[in-house]
Amino acid sequence: MNKLREKRIEKGLTLMQVASQVRTDVGNLSRIERGQQFPSPPLAVRLSRVYGMALEDVFSVTDQQAA
Repeated sequence: MNKLREKRIEKGLTLMQVASQVRTDVGNLSRIERGQQFPSPPLAVRLSRVYGMALEDVFSVTDQQAA
């Protein structure tokens, strides 16, 4: 599980709630959480604000995703 999904669950938010807040679709956010794609820079900034995390953490890849 990557940091974005962990943060979302920690905050008790659904994919739909976060997607709405950051102005993206649920499928896009899901792919980002699964490590299948990276967010665009503007989306990464919005995600970092919603989750209260450093911008570089939005782009971090876990060992499991890198494999």
